[in-house]
Amino acid sequence: MKSKAVLEETDDRIGAWLNMIDRADAAWIAPANFTALPDGASVHLDSEKWCRVFFKPEANPHAAVPAATLAIHHATADTADILRYDYGSTRMHLRLYETVDFVLLRIEEGGEDILKVSQNKRRDAISAMAGLLLNPPPPAKAGGPETTWSFKFAGMIEDGSRFSTDASQEPVVMPSWASRVDGGIRAGHPYFVCFKNRQSGDGRLIMLNSHHWFDGHAWAPYQSPKGR
Repeated sequence: MKSKAVLEETDDRIGAWLNMIDRADAAWIAPANFTALPDGASVHLDSEKWCRVFFKPEANPHAAVPAATLAIHHATADTADILRYDYGSTRMHLRLYETVDFVLLRIEEGGEDILKVSQNKRRDAISAMAGLLLNPPPPAKAGGPETTWSFKFAGMIEDGSRFSTDASQEPVVMPSWASRVDGGIRAGHPYFVCFKNRQSGDGRLIMLNSHHWFDGHAWAPYQSPKGR
C-alpha cells in the first residue's frame, strides 16, 4: 500500500487535470483536423491506439457513427496540448478530452442520471455505465473469464465525488494501463479517467512532456540511447 502522501499526490494530479480542462474551455479551435498539427500523424496514431485500448467500439471516437467532431487546444503555460471529441448517438452524448498522459470520457447527456437515482443504487449505476463504455481489464490468465472494473467508493456519492479501482496505484509508474481507472461526478456529469501507460523498448517507464504532444517533441525519451 502506498503512503497517504503519495495517494494524496495522485488525487491532486487528477484534480489538476480537471481544472486544466476547465481553463482550456475558452481556447478551442473547432472544427479541427489532425493535419493542422505539426506532428498530426503521430498524434492521430497515438489517439487511435489508446482509444481502442480503453473504450468499447460504441464509445470510441475514432469509430463513432456519426463521426466525432474534433477540437484542439494548444498548450499554454498552465495547460497541456489537448484533443476534444464530441460524439455519440441520440441516446448518449459523449465528450472525450485527451492528452499525451490520459483520457477523460465525460457523459454530457443521456445514460442514467446518477444523481437522480437513490443513493443505494448509485454504485451499481456507475459500474453499469463503466461496463457499457470501457473495455474490461484483461483477464488474469490468457483465455480466462472476462473480468469487470470494480470501483471503490468512499462514503456518499454526490456531485464532486471521485472513485477509483485502485487508488494505491501511482499512474506514472503503475505496471499496466489496467492497474487503475478512475471516475467521478463533476457539475452533474459522470466521467471516467484512463491513464496512458508508457514503456521504452527496454521496459523502462516513460514520462512524456504534455506541452509538446502536438509538435512531436514529447517523444524525445524514446529517441534517446537509453530508450532504444
